[in-house]
Amino acid sequence: MEEKEFLTSEDIARALGYHIQTVRRYLREGIIPAIRLKGEYRVRREDFERFLEERKLAHAPIPPFLRKRATELRRPKGEENQNA
Repeated sequence: MEEKEFLTSEDIARALGYHIQTVRRYLREGIIPAIRLKGEYRVRREDFERFLEERKLAHAPIPPFLRKRATELRRPKGEENQNA
């Protein structure tokens, strides 16, 4: 079976075990490099492999769009505006 040069968001979600919406957000925000063809994201296989190599998924940092949310979740109730 021949490997595809371009992967779909569904291919990536399946490979990572992520929800499709998470993958689409990564693509939209440029966390995973992609192009759009006919309204659909496509990722070059070599770009996806580079993404995996750079992140080493087990040690991946929190993506920028999640950093604020993660901080909010860790903050105890009642401390939201004490530093303001």
